[in-house]
Amino acid sequence: MNPAERGEERARRRTLAAAGLAHARAGRFFAAHEAWEGLWLELRGDERLWLQALIQVAVALHHAEAGNAAGRDSLAEKAAVKLERLAALEHREPEWATGLGLPAPRPLLRALADWRAGGDAAPLFP
Repeated sequence: MNPAERGEERARRRTLAAAGLAHARAGRFFAAHEAWEGLWLELRGDERLWLQALIQVAVALHHAEAGNAAGRDSLAEKAAVKLERLAALEHREPEWATGLGLPAPRPLLRALADWRAGGDAAPLFP
């Protein structure tokens, strides 16, 4: 891939990631999932795992709003497992995500645990 193509790929990834984050911050959790899914499909390794955890948190929140406790709990647990793994690896955001404000694994894991214990969902996607 030449430098121009790498720049285009970075810009496209940033656009998808930012769109998903905007949806999540606005409480449109299913739309966040949809925006991030296309990006998730092309990623590999820890980047893919990180984005999958974000998607699972968004879907858990969507299930919570819909009154689906089983779906909420299942997706929140799956996300927590991924976030624990990434936090242990001290995962850092990919270059294409720098400055967007996507939550890092360790703070998201803490916010997810607080939410699961009955806290506010707002800190999940600040």
